[in-house]
Amino acid sequence: MKKILGLILAVGLMLGALPARAEYPDKAITCIVPFAPGGAADITVRMVADYLSKEIGQPLVIVNKGGGSGIPGLNFGLKARPDGYTVLGGSIGNAFVATYFLGAPAYDMDKIAFVGAYMPHDRLLLTRPDKPYKTWQELVEYARTHPGEVAIGHGASQEGLEVVKAAGIKEGVSFNQVMYKSGGPATADLLGDHIDVCDLGTGTAGFQADRKST
Repeated sequence: MKKILGLILAVGLMLGALPARAEYPDKAITCIVPFAPGGAADITVRMVADYLSKEIGQPLVIVNKGGGSGIPGLNFGLKARPDGYTVLGGSIGNAFVATYFLGAPAYDMDKIAFVGAYMPHDRLLLTRPDKPYKTWQELVEYARTHPGEVAIGHGASQEGLEVVKAAGIKEGVSFNQVMYKSGGPATADLLGDHIDVCDLGTGTAGFQADRKST
C-alpha cells in the first residue's frame, strides 16, 4: 500500500485524502493537466502517468484543461470529489502566481495538500536561427532599435511572462507579450515565424533541441 501511495503522490497534487481501502486503486484515476496538449506539463505528466499506470495496474486518464495560466484547470480539479481518484499534475504553482498578477481570487491553501514533485522545471528563451539575435543582450539591443516589434510568446506561464517583462523593464525595452495555452501552440507559432521569441520550459520539444545543440 505504501508503494502505491508514493507513486500516486508523485504525480504532483492530490485532491483530498486517499481512501483507506486495501484494494485502492480499483478503477482509473483522472489526472488533470491545467494546460493544453503539447507543452512541458502535458508531455512530462504523460510520461509519469504511463509509468504509474503499469505500476498500480490502473490507467491514469489525462484530461487537459488549458487556458488562463492554469487557473481554470486548477479550479476544475478542486471541484472534483475528494476520493483519491482525481489528481492534478504539472506546474500547479503557476496558477497561484497568476492569481496575483491577474487579480483573480486567492486560493485557500488550507484546502490544498501538496504531496510531492517529480521533476525540476527550468525555463529558457528560444528563437529561430534566422533571427539577428542569439543572446539575451543581442535581443535587448535589437528591441532598442526596433521598438514595439519583438513579440515574445509564453507557454502558459504567467511566471515566465512576468520575469521577461521585468527583465525588459530593467533593460529599458518593452516586448509584445503573447500568452498561449501551452508550449505546444507557442512552439508552432515560433516555427511559423508568427512570434520572434518563445519562453518555454523543461520537457518541450524546443528545450530538448536546445540541449542537443549545446
